[in-house]
Amino acid sequence: MVPAAVLPPVAGLAAILPPVAGLAAAPLPGPAVQDQPAANPVQGNQGAFVEGNKGWLSYKDLMATTYPAKSRNVYLSAYLNFERFLRSSGSFDCNVAPSQLSILNYFHHLRTDKHWKSTTLWSHFSRVNAVMKRTWGVNLTIYPRLLQLLKAYETGHRVKKASVFSPQQVVI
Repeated sequence: MVPAAVLPPVAGLAAILPPVAGLAAAPLPGPAVQDQPAANPVQGNQGAFVEGNKGWLSYKDLMATTYPAKSRNVYLSAYLNFERFLRSSGSFDCNVAPSQLSILNYFHHLRTDKHWKSTTLWSHFSRVNAVMKRTWGVNLTIYPRLLQLLKAYETGHRVKKASVFSPQQVVI
């Protein structure tokens, strides 16, 4: 787990990105945390690198520009579902990155309770991973147990492939 001292101060996904149309009609429950300036690693000129200074974007603004335009809503809705699961289970802390156990339980929930197939789980993993990297700086591939769990869900699953047209079915 990443120490809280190196993580940006955020209050869930809503604090990092502006609201997305069509997502989360009602606000999520939880404590509200005010945006705070990032810690300045340079000791000499303290005011030069603080968020909000002329020419400097906040962390929130920078991260909002990094999602692909066409699939931004898909990435954010995937992470919102993850965040809702954490809130409902009582394991959400807006100042700390989710633990490996929380992430494992989330994907177990998707597989057992929602009956998602392995291909859908991998797609969802990719989206949640992209937002986790932008939000917390944590790449989910560092958790070998998570990858093992997702690979275990592949056993016995057959991918449905589309049929190929016969020459008689093709109309020119």
